Amino acid sequence: MAGAVLRRVATGSRAHFVQMNRAVEAHRLCPVIDWVFPFEDVPAAFAYCESVGGFGKAVISHG
Repeated sequence: MAGAVLRRVATGSRAHFVQMNRAVEAHRLCPVIDWVFPFEDVPAAFAYCESVGGFGKAVISHG
């Protein structure tokens, strides 16, 4: 036993996803990106997300 736990994440239906993308495109919405972390700094990215108040996105780049 590896101790791994799988949990389902509810994200909505495909129809809601399509509607959201249409709204994003129609209104030219852009996400607020607060910080970009290189892939090598994944632990720092998670620590950052836990320490801030939840405004903006923390991005982990892989390219």
